[in-house]
Amino acid sequence: MSQAKRKAAPRPVRRRKRGRPSRRALEVLEFSNILMVPEGVLVGQPLELMPFQVDFIADAFRDGVRRAILSVARRNTKTATVAIIVLAALFGPLMVPNSLVLSAARSRQQASVVFEYCKKMIRASGLTSHFVVRDSAKEIVCPQFGTTYRALSAEATTAVGFGVRLCIHDELGQVEGPNDALFNALTSAMGSYPDSLEIIISTQAANDGDLLSQLIDDALSGADPAIVCHLHTAPVGCEIDDPAAWEAANPAMAYGVRDRADLERQASEAKRMPSRESSFRNFILNQRVRATEHFIPPNLWDDCGGAVSNDPFLRGPVYGGLDLSSRHDLTALALVAQDDAGNWHARLHIWTPADTLIDRQGKDRAPYELWVKEGYIETLPGSMLDYELLAYRIAEICTDLPVTQIQFDRWRIAELKLQLAKIGVMLPLVEMGQGYKDFTGAVDALESVVLNRQLRHGGNPVLRWSIANVAVQRDPAGGRKFDKRMKNRRIDPAQALAMAMRGATQPVPTADVAAMIA
Repeated sequence: MSQAKRKAAPRPVRRRKRGRPSRRALEVLEFSNILMVPEGVLVGQPLELMPFQVDFIADAFRDGVRRAILSVARRNTKTATVAIIVLAALFGPLMVPNSLVLSAARSRQQASVVFEYCKKMIRASGLTSHFVVRDSAKEIVCPQFGTTYRALSAEATTAVGFGVRLCIHDELGQVEGPNDALFNALTSAMGSYPDSLEIIISTQAANDGDLLSQLIDDALSGADPAIVCHLHTAPVGCEIDDPAAWEAANPAMAYGVRDRADLERQASEAKRMPSRESSFRNFILNQRVRATEHFIPPNLWDDCGGAVSNDPFLRGPVYGGLDLSSRHDLTALALVAQDDAGNWHARLHIWTPADTLIDRQGKDRAPYELWVKEGYIETLPGSMLDYELLAYRIAEICTDLPVTQIQFDRWRIAELKLQLAKIGVMLPLVEMGQGYKDFTGAVDALESVVLNRQLRHGGNPVLRWSIANVAVQRDPAGGRKFDKRMKNRRIDPAQALAMAMRGATQPVPTADVAAMIA
């Protein structure tokens, strides 16, 4: 929608490389001509689509497309775009008698967004005589054709048993982890019609392992021509006050629909207050960032994603951090070594029980199966972590390296030491407290090497996910430690790396380590 009035002649449709839009797409675009803007500064004016909206509709209704994704920053008319499509399916060129249209969201409040916009658009466009609106049920019915639109939330899935022709997934980026029961239920309800379509509208999710991120990456790979994706996002590593980055994620800004002054104000605030940067990057720049305060901003972490060299580990000294889990979770060993340029290279070894992997994947909302397949996590047989096998693996990793010391948390360490003694292995283990007194040094050490771009972690996705999960607690004296209270936010790899960096920058004298081992 632009501030200019529509001309009398039909609007041209921008051609795409894939060829002329399908007949259905052209009919939907023509149908939009009868609709009016229902709210905002242009309320009551004829609806006029912006080029990026035209492009999305043209792609979504190409022959054979079954899923279309539109990911763009907030307040860029995502809801208006799908409202046009919903009304076209109820009353316009997409209408099939007695068909069902659904929109779904995680909460009742979010689920009502598309419903309320459709209701307002019906009134603004003078179409109320054609529909029955049921506010309590979040339902719009067209009695003339028997078509129904219904808004669902995760708390109410009673309609998923019906054959669905069009389904809108609103703000799917709020789903954490690779699976969502409501999404799966609605996807399985599709297919009763040969031209059924799923549309996903959302800002990006926080992590690469989240459901929307996986759907976007799959779509952009081009592996399935039945899936299309229009992703409007700022470049990785961009400055938050870069107008070009705003424009990349906010295509409506060029047409006056997304207020530039508002973006300038929010960018300035995020620049002054680092705690606001994450939410700005997620909501305004449409980047994969959790919209809460991070221990380390994602762009800084990604700046340290250089390749991990083997030479520093062979030359030494090598420092380690060992975070033992309960028998059901993740155990992590981090090893770090410094190169001649002063950069610290990090290796992560992560173990978990094989038999409970899938159950914990859903609980922790992380793609453990994928990470195992890619070699970032190693599974050990059984439903509980076998400390005898774990001892063998740690011994194999450390035996051929000049490991100076390994900082450890005392949790379950006695059992591991027993198993190491059974196989005749003595490691330079150094106990490190997990309270403010000892762990403040670990937080400071890891933060320092990242801020100075002196860390090389190789883009390890498990470590990136773990770092993104870290929240920091402070005591009145300014001490800091990682917050472990959120049980489904695994931080074990990050914890191990912080311990390793603390040992590397504040090593215990060799004589003291020998005394500890003895």
